[in-house]
Amino acid sequence: MPEILFGDPDTFTAIANATKRQHKYTSGVIAFRDQETITADQVTTLIETFRATFLPGLKVDENFADFWVMHREKGNVELHFLVANTELVCTQQLNIHPPGEKNIQFFNAFSAVMNDTFGFAQVVPDPLKISLKPFEAKSPNGKKDKKAKDDFAKVLHTEIVGGFIQDRNQLIGYLKHHGVDVPAVGTDFITVRLPSANKNTRLKGALFAKGSDYAALVAEHHQSKIPKFLTPTEAQDQREKLIAGIAARMAFNQRRYLTPKPGAKRSHRASKRLPTAN
Repeated sequence: MPEILFGDPDTFTAIANATKRQHKYTSGVIAFRDQETITADQVTTLIETFRATFLPGLKVDENFADFWVMHREKGNVELHFLVANTELVCTQQLNIHPPGEKNIQFFNAFSAVMNDTFGFAQVVPDPLKISLKPFEAKSPNGKKDKKAKDDFAKVLHTEIVGGFIQDRNQLIGYLKHHGVDVPAVGTDFITVRLPSANKNTRLKGALFAKGSDYAALVAEHHQSKIPKFLTPTEAQDQREKLIAGIAARMAFNQRRYLTPKPGAKRSHRASKRLPTAN
């Protein structure tokens, strides 16, 4: 059974639902590889570091509410988290994961630094898995039959890794031969109509871009399976990126949530109305 680490589900629900915004909370997971060993102290350190990284300057239960659950699945540990999208004092929107490449790089730096700190191998993106994921997500059978969804992606994966599909034109031909309509082809995408789907799906990624080097993508795929550890220089570079990201977010939080506006009174309505989260 899942284990609650921090927070109370009923209290968190009340805090998240106190706003009329469409997006009431942000959810995510920190997943460890199969059979990786993580101690209770490391879990606590990781959660505290996560808060200090993505919510710097803000205090848990005073400025923000979060909820953490540990789940063990087939030998691996997953830390699932929810963060309410409301700052508890001024009640303004609080988003730990805003859109944009800069934020993605911030999260990637956190992952790299924490893996290096705990002695774990780094996350090396698999271009084939990333590119084929939309097929799994958009498959008309995906919502009903997970096996059918996975099988289709596995077939494509096998054909590409085996060298039977060597470029985008051959991929398009293969899709059409297997009942997938391809109504549009762009510079960095293809649009497909999956069997029995009611609408088109645009697919972007390395596999679907014009002139993609499939041999290089396959080589990257194989390379992603080899454990990679940071050199001292790489580790320092990632730490500097993380520190810069924390400083930028700290400045934003200070300006938006912690600095009283001229002539305005900060509202304590949310923190008074709702019980504490932890």
